[in-house]
Amino acid sequence: MNSSLKYNNLIKMYFKPFFKEYGFSLEGNTFIIKENSNYGLIDFQKSRKSKNDIVIFTINIGVISNRLIDYFSLNIESPSIEDCHWRQRIGFLLKENNDKWWQIDQGTNVDELYMEIKEYLTSYAISAIQENMHDENLVNLWLSGKSPGLTDIQRLLNLSALVKKMGTYDTRLLAEIITELHQASINKPFFKMVEVHVNKLKNEE
Repeated sequence: MNSSLKYNNLIKMYFKPFFKEYGFSLEGNTFIIKENSNYGLIDFQKSRKSKNDIVIFTINIGVISNRLIDYFSLNIESPSIEDCHWRQRIGFLLKENNDKWWQIDQGTNVDELYMEIKEYLTSYAISAIQENMHDENLVNLWLSGKSPGLTDIQRLLNLSALVKKMGTYDTRLLAEIITELHQASINKPFFKMVEVHVNKLKNEE
């Protein structure tokens, strides 16, 4: 069996039944779950360095907030890892906190590879998705200054929109975030875009 076929079998024959038990469905090479209108994604990404006889791949984890989709009027028909408001490579969820890639070649034992990756998914990835699929947890994460998969300005834009959309936080918090947004955008190319965003925040009921 060639390496590409082994890789496809790993996803469709091994992981598809595994993820089904957790409520995920498969679209392309991405497993997707939807809970409370939010999406959780586990995406298998092949490296450009892959060749006919070697497949190199990693796994991306992500979450999409439906409130942010609605607030920014985004049209997401088929969720992808690029759409995620929180995303992380699986290696940075592990104790080593380093990017992690796997390789499949003619000598790879797919059963052993599946068991190794399944342990990481069970112990780290699925719990990270379950945690970050709650908008309150995204707010708390972004308030801490952390924003995996986003720039800092994207963090502030999403944070302000989510706090506004949820409507359960003290108005002083939104004012503080807006102040931080202003400071972060001074003399930057995205200054006008931030101004439009802030006006929307202030004018929307």
